[in-house]
Amino acid sequence: MAFPEHRLRRLRRSAGLRRLVRETRLQIDQLVLPMPVVGGGDVSAEVPSLPGVRRLSAERAAELAARASDAGIGAVLLCGVGERADDQGSEAWSDGGPVARAARAIRKQRPGLVLLTEVAVGPFASGGRAGPVGRGGDGSAAVDNDAALELIGQIALCHARAGVDILVPIEQIDGSVGFAREALDDKGFEAVAIAASGRLASAFDAAPADGGEPPLLAAASELLDPANGGEALRALALGIEEGADLALIRPSLPALDLIGAARREFELPLAACQGWAEYAMICAAVEICRIDGAAAHLESLLAVHRAGADLIATPWALEAARRLR
Repeated sequence: MAFPEHRLRRLRRSAGLRRLVRETRLQIDQLVLPMPVVGGGDVSAEVPSLPGVRRLSAERAAELAARASDAGIGAVLLCGVGERADDQGSEAWSDGGPVARAARAIRKQRPGLVLLTEVAVGPFASGGRAGPVGRGGDGSAAVDNDAALELIGQIALCHARAGVDILVPIEQIDGSVGFAREALDDKGFEAVAIAASGRLASAFDAAPADGGEPPLLAAASELLDPANGGEALRALALGIEEGADLALIRPSLPALDLIGAARREFELPLAACQGWAEYAMICAAVEICRIDGAAAHLESLLAVHRAGADLIATPWALEAARRLR
């Protein structure tokens, strides 16, 4: 039967009816708040290209994490910003580095808050590469994959010592989940979880820019080609085979098809991370096109959840929590 027996508008004629039959429901505790963290003390510096996002020192990060916890947000994700770059990215795996210091400060202030950290060499390495650089087969500069694994193991142990719950290797270094898992287990950190990461070399995930500088893109060889959906799913499958406890795809809106495919393929928890530039794009549309900002942000999160993500990391998490309440 079709119209007039079937009238879909019957269940859309009032706000109460629409709420009653809503298929996708976003909950506050499904949100994750990413926080860029830096060294130093009493730092809270605005990121000009990202409205509402600030780079925070450890103490300030703990304050924001407490606000997120009080708002009911499920977790925070620490994203390290290096200041003393070297060839090894040693600040990434230093117990006195930005991520480790912020993790300990948050753990002290909010012991029960779920804490995720990016496991990455690039933000702390000269040149921004994901590990020691050698020469590829064509003579170009290329990251030494197996040497990078040694650094990933060091970072994983550093973050575990600081009390982190879930490690997220965001650079697509082959074997990173298995290597980190073995390093953690050997030192008695069997309870620390690891995410298999499918991160695209996407313009929508460009690093935050300062002032008039263009956004920074990670090296394409160290991330996944956005054209290769099958490769992204294989990367997640390999990470899961190596012992990952959940899967993460980044960025989110340009990868809705991959999120849907991963939901159908894998049974473990699935997270999606909104790229920095993806978030900035929505903010820019609000400013330039005068669209309803709250509606646009919430619709983007609903789309990611509808595609299959259980958890969503977004810089808009605090405001989303306020709106969802």
